[in-house]
Amino acid sequence: MPPSEMTLLKKELLYLILQFLNEEGYNATARLLEQESASYFYMDYFEELVLAGKWEVAEMYLSAFTKYDDNRYSTKIYFEMRKQNFLEALDENNRHKALDILMRDLKVFAAYDDGLFKEMTQLLSICNIREYKSLSAYKNAVSARAIMMTELRKIIEANPIFYGKLKFPAMKQQRLKRLINQGLNWQHSQCLNPRPIPDIKTLFEDHICSLPEISTSQPVYDPLKDKTVEAHSFGWPTSASTVTHSVAPNVAISVLSSEGAGCAQNGTVVDNDTGPTVKVDKVPGQESPLNEPNDLPETVISTVYVDSFPTSVDFHPTMQSLLLVGTEVGDISLWEVFSGDKIWSGSFKVWDVSTCSMAFKRAMFKDPKVSIIRVTWSPDGDLFGAAYSKNLVQLYSYLSDGDVKQHLEIDAHDGAVTDLAFSEPEQQLLVITGGVDKIVKVWDAMTGAKKFSFEGHNATICSICPHSKDGVNFIFSTSEDGKIKAWLYDHLGARVDYDAPGLGVTFMAYGGTNSRLFSCGTNLEGESFLVEWDENEGYIRRRYKGLAEKFVNNVHFAASKNKYLAAGDDFRIKFWDMDHDELLTTADADGDLPVRPQIRFNKDGTLLAAIAVNKKIRIFGTSGEHDSLQQRQEHHANSGCEVLSEALKNLAINGSSAICNLESTEAVKQSHKREEDSIKEEPKPECTVYSGLEDLKFHNAYEPSHCLSLGLSSSLKTGKISKLIYTNAGNAILALASDAVHLMWKWPQDSLNPSGTATVKSTPHLWHPKNSSNLMTNQLTETPPNKVLPCMAISRNDSYLLSASGGTVSLFNIPYFKVMINFMPTPPAATCLAFYPRDNNVIAIGMDDFSIVIHNARSNKIITKLKGHKERVTGLAFSDSLNVLVSSGGDAQIILWEAEEWQKQRAQFWQHPDTIMPLSLLDTSVQFHRDQRRFLSANSTSLAIYDAKDLQREVMWSAGKSLQELGFGWAGGYATPIIHATFSCDGQMVYAGFGDGSVGVFDILTLDMYYRISQNAYIPQIARSDASLTAIAAHPQIPTQFAVGLSDGRVYIVEPPGDKAKWGPLPLDDKEVEAIKAALAEANAETNPVLCSPNY
Repeated sequence: MPPSEMTLLKKELLYLILQFLNEEGYNATARLLEQESASYFYMDYFEELVLAGKWEVAEMYLSAFTKYDDNRYSTKIYFEMRKQNFLEALDENNRHKALDILMRDLKVFAAYDDGLFKEMTQLLSICNIREYKSLSAYKNAVSARAIMMTELRKIIEANPIFYGKLKFPAMKQQRLKRLINQGLNWQHSQCLNPRPIPDIKTLFEDHICSLPEISTSQPVYDPLKDKTVEAHSFGWPTSASTVTHSVAPNVAISVLSSEGAGCAQNGTVVDNDTGPTVKVDKVPGQESPLNEPNDLPETVISTVYVDSFPTSVDFHPTMQSLLLVGTEVGDISLWEVFSGDKIWSGSFKVWDVSTCSMAFKRAMFKDPKVSIIRVTWSPDGDLFGAAYSKNLVQLYSYLSDGDVKQHLEIDAHDGAVTDLAFSEPEQQLLVITGGVDKIVKVWDAMTGAKKFSFEGHNATICSICPHSKDGVNFIFSTSEDGKIKAWLYDHLGARVDYDAPGLGVTFMAYGGTNSRLFSCGTNLEGESFLVEWDENEGYIRRRYKGLAEKFVNNVHFAASKNKYLAAGDDFRIKFWDMDHDELLTTADADGDLPVRPQIRFNKDGTLLAAIAVNKKIRIFGTSGEHDSLQQRQEHHANSGCEVLSEALKNLAINGSSAICNLESTEAVKQSHKREEDSIKEEPKPECTVYSGLEDLKFHNAYEPSHCLSLGLSSSLKTGKISKLIYTNAGNAILALASDAVHLMWKWPQDSLNPSGTATVKSTPHLWHPKNSSNLMTNQLTETPPNKVLPCMAISRNDSYLLSASGGTVSLFNIPYFKVMINFMPTPPAATCLAFYPRDNNVIAIGMDDFSIVIHNARSNKIITKLKGHKERVTGLAFSDSLNVLVSSGGDAQIILWEAEEWQKQRAQFWQHPDTIMPLSLLDTSVQFHRDQRRFLSANSTSLAIYDAKDLQREVMWSAGKSLQELGFGWAGGYATPIIHATFSCDGQMVYAGFGDGSVGVFDILTLDMYYRISQNAYIPQIARSDASLTAIAAHPQIPTQFAVGLSDGRVYIVEPPGDKAKWGPLPLDDKEVEAIKAALAEANAETNPVLCSPNY
């Protein structure tokens, strides 16, 4: 793995392994690791090879870090080495070898200096190379190699490719051994029954001191009769009312010391710098966790399109392609996922109002909207249940295809029912529910009678997990404060009271033939934890790596029957092998997944359902399920092949007439849309239309019916909106006005909006801390407002805001609206800001004195100052995976900086011959794509996408006269300028805001504008004014949503209309249809008929 793609901790681990290998004498292995990782260039080893004349080995080692054509420094290194090898062959009078080196190794440099190559060719005819004037001082190979190595060392140190790779970090000897010993000491301290002399037999598993021999017999337990069970039935640490936690004595462990396992002195670790070490052999037959299996459901095989946003899904336990779906409006439906057919659906209604509580009736009177929080099947599939956001649980009986009947309605909780599960202790079917009232309840699934009520949680219940083991039936429950409790079916209270990792919202589930217990949770700081528990001992057996730590949305996970775990995280599905903590692989759905989608395996683990954006459910399948679906589709396609062939024949014969019908009109529209969903119901013919129809290049949204919008109300009168930014959680939006005041709107989490994310369907509140009237306000100076570049940036956990409005830079604590620190007094003034993703304490600040300041906010010290721009710096963006900083400025220059040593790597000027104003007047912004490799660069006349590795421009869109041709107005002789541009969160679109208030939607691959939303479409007629667009931002989780800020201080949220999943063509009216027919007819009169081909 190249070092640019490593995280900092992984790179440090590589250094630790290298140190261990060198200390243990595995030098050859260490050199191979250096080459494969390309993280550390061992200069002394390279020098040893050069001085010994081992050219092939030296070049092989060098090639792992750079190639001869990477840059001029690398070219020089390779040329000097090959030239010396050539001269040595000539000096040895080995003309055959010299000729081979010349033609094989040196000829590639002829392209750089053909004259020099010809001179070297002439050397073949000279008996003594010292007769050649420039080689008269050549003594012998040894001295020549030493002189050359001195020069090579200087060239390598100056080569940007080797920045950060030439110095091995300083660390104590045997650091890796010390870390292992410290880890074992910590594990021993967590043992429930620690032994004075621990027995460490392996590093492959967590250390546990085994229990003393005790009798394992226990009485047979009937869970539905009021009997007691001993607390140690679970083996977990119990609540304070039963048994207190054990405290480990002060015993330390050292399995890597020369004294053997368990050596300690006065309770501290013994680290010996010498002595034998433990050598670990590879376990025969053990599979590598990196081998990607073929029984993993990682391929999208179908899509279910639901009428409203789905909130919960569950597969039938025996008919494993039958999916149960609940939605945010209370609808419930059954789907066959292979065909995409809806088998049954029903809307929410109260079955018997007379049995409902007054609390429920009051809640419904106040707000009649109800959403589904959880749907699930009974173990045999004869019943399914739905838990609602208001009090109720409804159970349905399922007899056969579409035969669904009402079974039971329970007024279960005071408020929302947050989870629902079925259980069958002693062959009696029970329903278990949890709610916001902090209570877990057990109901008879046949009669609705309440059997048990478990109280003890201090927060909303978020997960219920019933199980049976060794004849003992119990229930795990978790609450939003991170507490785990276990209950038996009796009235004696919780048997287990334990803390979940991170003390956040936690979900639990059994997997792996229903015998292994897992939990997954997210705390308020955005930290997420996926772990496996030892249910007998109550400790964490394994912590799985790979979950993102920047989102506060709750992670949803699923455990399969076989051996896989899955979690919806970072717009993807992440998979783990249960037996390995490293991430196995990931899968996405072409950008359709939200930041943390809900997911569900079917019973056999061959299918996985993931709730996607825009009312879709993506179905992932194994390779076998994918092949099975393809066979079904081929059978369906063959049955209609004859009809399709006849249609194509008619189309080929009567091309002109076929094109002029309404289907062809639709095909023309579709040809200018972004790519459609990968799964289509039926193949349709798609026409390749000749270019030249300029008025069909994109579609306009110019009426309020063409989009959905929401104006954000504010009681504060502010200046124009200078900057807009969504929180990373997607539940709030921040605006910075020109008068230095910040406004924050936050969406509530309620029945209308269960996820609490920003939406036009729910009205947000202008948020501020409770019992406080504080405003977040920047310092202003006497600089004219039109000369100031306001700027702001938000931290990954949404807790801190950096902001400046021409004065000092302020660091705000968002939850309290308080200034943590002010720094960087003016002049010069800050013009753009960015948090370093690997350390939120490090901040990049662009300045109007053309410099970039790298500042540590914790120590309030400047780390370094970067210089390279010739005008003020106007854009900054970090790539976490490449560990680089990209900057842009008013000089139309883009510079790439390495983010460890903060050295300049490359620079590129905008190359735009058709620019309508001087490039020096263009402030340029930058933003990285979600792939962290490409970035968007925008100024007032152009958009461009660059590859950050070499600063090569991939695609570009220019304004100018083309804007007039595409329907934009002109102002003062210049085209309407681009105000700002941003990627959509899925990276498939670019939103660009223009000076006339319109927003253009661009395709990411071509930067073609295929849709345009005018200001009249998103601003109601009654609210229209002369205000212009001044800022734009894209939602971090919903690709089709963006926000715009206006010059009069207003902010609007904009989404596609109705059920439209994407920004795309609108229905054509009669006049547009006739215009397209006429244009096509005219085009066909001048050229050959347009040929159509089936779009499979």
